[in-house]
Amino acid sequence: MKKVIALILALAMVFALAACGGKKNEGGNTAAKWPNGEIDFFYPYSESSPTAVNAGVMNDWLTEKTGVRVTPTYDSTGNGWKLAQDLLAAPADGQTLMVIGGDALEAIQQGIWQEDITDESKFTVVTGFVQPNPSVGCMIITQKNSPYNTWAELEAYAKAHPDEVKVADRAGSVMTIKLKSLFNQTGLSKYVHWSPAKGSSEVKTGIDPANGTFNIAIFEESQAVAYLQQPEKYKAIINCRPDNDFSYYPEGTKGLDLIKAVPTLADVFGAEKAVQYNVPNTSAIICKAGTPAEIVAQIKAAVDALGDVEKSTDEKSWYVRQRVSGGTSKYYTWPAADILNEWKRLTPIVKEIVNMK
Repeated sequence: MKKVIALILALAMVFALAACGGKKNEGGNTAAKWPNGEIDFFYPYSESSPTAVNAGVMNDWLTEKTGVRVTPTYDSTGNGWKLAQDLLAAPADGQTLMVIGGDALEAIQQGIWQEDITDESKFTVVTGFVQPNPSVGCMIITQKNSPYNTWAELEAYAKAHPDEVKVADRAGSVMTIKLKSLFNQTGLSKYVHWSPAKGSSEVKTGIDPANGTFNIAIFEESQAVAYLQQPEKYKAIINCRPDNDFSYYPEGTKGLDLIKAVPTLADVFGAEKAVQYNVPNTSAIICKAGTPAEIVAQIKAAVDALGDVEKSTDEKSWYVRQRVSGGTSKYYTWPAADILNEWKRLTPIVKEIVNMK
């Protein structure tokens, strides 16, 4: 009898172990791994644009990290709405990715985009795209002989001379969104004349005192240095950055002393209004909604790692390669939730800009 009981217990143990082993095996087989084949990466701008430099670095980085081919597709048409449609038509497996920036918010309000990038039922924001700090300022530049030297003086002059101040309006540019956001929220927009500009080259030519097509133009801090170095021709009214933190610039950066000397949004309006008026130039990597969370986490980890590479002067290093189009000392990524919340905050502001008369 004891032998029979022992045999029964032994068999029960075997079946129990077999059952446990089967469950463990099953769980291991269902773990999502990324990537699972070649990666398609969509970029909503032209291959010849400066931003394409960062795209190339990201493609090479992911290829090295994952061991699979990364195929880039570029299209500047309508801020990439055609690529967004292709993304939505692809499987939700993380094999198709897209970079998108805040400039798409304007295309959405204009009806160019058929989908809303903040719609979480269609898109998942994976992580911030590796780029210079998006809160780096943008200078509002005018000619030396303009009858205003500060924001307060510009406001007073524009209100006393409606429609006389000509402001460069480069529609579709995140730079113009930054400019119009400030002018709209302060109520100054209705007193100035918005002069159309076809591109950055036309803005640069038009702000030259020899031409005088525009009285006001906006340039990124690093671009503005060239104007600040010509005080006989130009002057800065305000730096559209939310703070006075310049710590991420490399020590000895050329022109940094000139940048620091220009009043910021925080200086003119205070810390709270500075955040409200600021439009950070954030870009993010998105994938199709429904992509498994574990795959999204793996993509995020791979992308974010590029932002953490150690500083190096080796010309072939990842650090140097990713800094070609930027001026700050470090490249950053940002949490997906932060970018999504920022886009949602900016949506009504951009809607107002698009509906400007």
